Amino acid sequence: MPGGFLRTTRSKMTLPLPELFHGSDRLHDIGTTLKGRGQVYEDVWQGADFYAALEAHRPADVLAHRDAVFMCGWDDLDLCGGSLDVVLKVKPIGAVTRHDMNWSSEISCLIGDGFDITSPEVTAAAEKYWHGIPGGDPVWEYIAPQMCVLEVCENNLEAENKNTEVIDDTPEP
Repeated sequence: MPGGFLRTTRSKMTLPLPELFHGSDRLHDIGTTLKGRGQVYEDVWQGADFYAALEAHRPADVLAHRDAVFMCGWDDLDLCGGSLDVVLKVKPIGAVTRHDMNWSSEISCLIGDGFDITSPEVTAAAEKYWHGIPGGDPVWEYIAPQMCVLEVCENNLEAENKNTEVIDDTPEP
């Protein structure tokens, strides 16, 4: 399969990567290397209830979300939380890990029910996320330190900028 191999975090086996995509709010040229956004990413996501829990339980040898780029399969694009203004086909650069986003949702539900991020229930859900354990019908996100843009699959920015005038086709009296 294109894109290389995934080293799972729970074992030493490798899996072939599917075609991977990234949703963006801006257009990037083919060949561009994208990197994690650091503090900008953290500033945007630190308010999400699951973010602190995931980072609190992240294994020391696993890439932090703030330093990562995020990819997913085509069928999961609308579930992965990124913008769909521009959809890019990408190739990861560096070590890739795979995580089921359902555990992020589980963490949000637990916190909403009053569990603290240090509770055994939240800890278990975060560990399952980081170890790539599927929960139910998995929504896989793939993270890596960088990715290269291979193709612009959709550019919805163009569509949004065209025909923005309201056309009144009612006849004048």
